[in-house]
Amino acid sequence: MVFDPGDDGLAAWARLDRATRREVLRLAQDGRPHPNPRVASAAFAWGRQVGGQPRRAWLPQLAFALVTGLVAAALLNLVVGPGDLARLVGLPLAGLVGAIAGLQLQRTRARRVARANQPPAVPPDPFARS
Repeated sequence: MVFDPGDDGLAAWARLDRATRREVLRLAQDGRPHPNPRVASAAFAWGRQVGGQPRRAWLPQLAFALVTGLVAAALLNLVVGPGDLARLVGLPLAGLVGAIAGLQLQRTRARRVARANQPPAVPPDPFARS
């Protein structure tokens, strides 16, 4: 896998196989970078892109979770019969809370991966002309 610095972090991360992504996450949990510089570069790009997203970027996913919960509650109401308000409110709310927790976990992992795989700072060239 060759990582192009101008490449999208999500695309680079997706090209890594599942075992490699799992290894990157495991190493990052200990604060260690991946030994392969190309994999570390792709992991850093993914971590910066996903970990740096503002929370408003989650809105489409949260809306989907809420709508899915509402549809599930409506179908359950049709199949089982008129239920209490807790079912109609609880199911969509549980879907929304689960989606928020999952997105926050992904964001935390992405930031951890970016910190662990950050490229080393290049010292200034002493022979460069000013």
